[in-house]
Amino acid sequence: MTDRTDGGTDDADGSAPPPPPPASWPPPGSPHEGYPPPPSYPPSAGPGPQAGHPPPPSYPPPGPGAPGSPRGYAGGYGGGAGGYGSGYGYGSGYGYGSGPTVPREVYAGYWPRVGGWLIDAVIVWVVSYIVSIPLRSSHVAELTIRTQTRSVTRVGHFSLLEAVAEIVIVLVYGAVFCGSARGQTPGMMAVGVRAVDRDTGGKIGFVRALWRGAFEYVLFIVLLVPWILDMLFPLWDGRHQTLHDKVSRTVVVRASQFPAPPRR
Repeated sequence: MTDRTDGGTDDADGSAPPPPPPASWPPPGSPHEGYPPPPSYPPSAGPGPQAGHPPPPSYPPPGPGAPGSPRGYAGGYGGGAGGYGSGYGYGSGYGYGSGPTVPREVYAGYWPRVGGWLIDAVIVWVVSYIVSIPLRSSHVAELTIRTQTRSVTRVGHFSLLEAVAEIVIVLVYGAVFCGSARGQTPGMMAVGVRAVDRDTGGKIGFVRALWRGAFEYVLFIVLLVPWILDMLFPLWDGRHQTLHDKVSRTVVVRASQFPAPPRR
């Protein structure tokens, strides 16, 4: 060893002193004594996955057709096996979401529909009769019709106000009840059927229910033969639809198997 002018020392051959020894782990007296040293973080850079460290999975997983996704992958939320939306419910399967969601097995049969229609017809007739009594007695907007035979003259009276009131009762009755969230008139409630949107299974709303009832009423009043065809149409139609169902894009289903959505 030789002394240096700056106070340090060098070996006789002029080489640098050796580096200090690495600190021991754990330090003497540490509570971690006896445990292996922690791994270095982050791992040293190098090509490919580090030894002993698998690559982290991507999040979220790639969808169908995305680069790196396995063939036939159908996971995720909203589709495929195990995803939300399959089966009867509020997704893309059977339920109240988008797309054709009303299964064929819940369509209402023909005779329950006829029974519900007859009940509603009786209710509407009773209400119309009660309303017509004061209107007929008032003689407002009344037409007098005379018919003459060889020896007898017949005089009839026709109240325009009574006729208008009957039309309003029929249309509002169907629009209010069928356009509600339940989609049921009292007659439909009695036989356990309800009217829903053909594609989504949701409610049809007041306007569409009004159009549905108006189309049927016009067929009944103006064109009796097409109305009979309208009433018989569910017997051979694949969706058990009448003609007024088709023009309003509605179907009638069994309420027990396709109930109305719960109120929020």
